[in-house]
Amino acid sequence: MKCVFCSCMQSRVVDSRQSEDGLTIRRRRECEKCGRRFTTYERIDMIPLMVVKKDETREPFQADKLRHGIIKACEKRPVSLEEIDALVCKATELGWQFGIHTIGDASEDRALHAFQEANKIRPVKELRHYLIHYQLPYEDQWPIMQELGVGVCLQPTLVSQMGEEPLFWPEQVERFQSPGLMFKNGIIAGGSSDSPVVSCDPMLGMYYAVTRLDETTGKTLSKGDESKVTPIQALIMWTKNSAFFSHDDDKMGSVEVGNLADFAILDRDCFASSDPTDIRDAKVTTTVLGGKVVYEA
Repeated sequence: MKCVFCSCMQSRVVDSRQSEDGLTIRRRRECEKCGRRFTTYERIDMIPLMVVKKDETREPFQADKLRHGIIKACEKRPVSLEEIDALVCKATELGWQFGIHTIGDASEDRALHAFQEANKIRPVKELRHYLIHYQLPYEDQWPIMQELGVGVCLQPTLVSQMGEEPLFWPEQVERFQSPGLMFKNGIIAGGSSDSPVVSCDPMLGMYYAVTRLDETTGKTLSKGDESKVTPIQALIMWTKNSAFFSHDDDKMGSVEVGNLADFAILDRDCFASSDPTDIRDAKVTTTVLGGKVVYEA
């Protein structure tokens, strides 16, 4: 299998995982020349899906054609791995925190490689570098993230309302932007929304992190509980963990002596409720900022 980075034909399989339906096998490969990792899939050759075009003509769906279109859309923004490494290293040298948008495992691997290079200059753990979106998490990335203290910034509302499930294979949907896997593997996950693309309502984001509900299909993205979080973990994502990424966890994000008196009072104890809709439907009755009441319903 040709390496996507250096075109070497020699690689070894470091991890194989079969999808739950038994139709796909994902393999993580490591190039024997450059040492970079990439993903390949083995799938059953089935009757092809048909794509209905604007003029009502039909043609077989071609994944390679879709991939080529995506690459074509990005070709005017050529950014090499070396350029990414240099940029992250310079930012780390200056003591800047660095967050990288990652859409897919290739971009995740490239970002983590840049963080590893930057760690040779200065410990990145103290700067709290992080990945934004982190859509397709893989086990072989987690030891690197744990060692460097790299966290992730997730957007459960975006996942639940954008209807992107058809763009991914079933085994990828199960793990897509998975807050539960992050908590289970000791990786700090912060909650956000990607507003104005979707609502910035934190209660809505926490509800989706707990339920993993796809609003466009009415289905749950996760068959089990592995990718879900508990209500308390969802609250931590939007409070303590978000304060961690902004380097403000010494004064906000939790109710402690010496922290800022910034908090909201809700109309119900939704985080102790067995019904996740209580999180979604909860209303703010009082907001306190700096120890002063600034809002009352």
